[in-house]
Amino acid sequence: MFSFSWVTEPGPVEGEFPVAISIEPSVVLVEDQVTLSCQVADSVPYNTSVLWYKMEKGRDAPLCSSSSLGGVVEQFQDEEEWRITGHWQGRALLLVILQVRVADEGTYVCALNGSVVMHKATTHLDVTGAMNEIIVPQSTTCTYKGRISGSYVKPKVMWVNPQGEDLSSLAHTSILQETDTIFTIESSIEIPCGQPPPSFVPTEREHSPQIALQPENRNVIWIISSLVLIILPGNQKEIGECH
Repeated sequence: MFSFSWVTEPGPVEGEFPVAISIEPSVVLVEDQVTLSCQVADSVPYNTSVLWYKMEKGRDAPLCSSSSLGGVVEQFQDEEEWRITGHWQGRALLLVILQVRVADEGTYVCALNGSVVMHKATTHLDVTGAMNEIIVPQSTTCTYKGRISGSYVKPKVMWVNPQGEDLSSLAHTSILQETDTIFTIESSIEIPCGQPPPSFVPTEREHSPQIALQPENRNVIWIISSLVLIILPGNQKEIGECH
């Protein structure tokens, strides 16, 4: 999912936006590759510089830039860490992020600076993760563990069976605040192994009173990072974990 936020200065031609941003794919998973495109309008002169940067708390982090349209692209990461790179494709400066991480989520800005036009366009990159599960049959009691992390708000989670019934009263759940903006919830539930495995899902989110949110509507994506199955034949013993 992504959103657009435009600066309102007119382009070189009356009523024209000098730059447009898009994200491909629109749904980005952890470890995937994503491309952010900054398409410059035909009316923008070639001697206009273009800069991609990410808005960070208290500072802006430059990612790549070019002093002219189609010119040499300067990368702002060490060569050994070129997970984020930029290159031209026609009049579009592409920002490619390899092996996407949760930390890549945030607001990205494409800025034009020239004698004819100065303009900025922003987009928000959301990152989500896939849930894997291990199912080990044949035992008396099975314990399922779920873990979910996210930023800015703390989620509410629940366990449900295949019929949609809420099993949360059987679960043990704890909330950890890892940083000022990152929350992690860990939860486990025990059910007879002969029953179908439950699902661990986020439900309604609540705003954290400790976090000052941006006034804009921001899509918050929660990452279910692991689901662990434990067999309890008497003594608890962990037998597998997915990452």
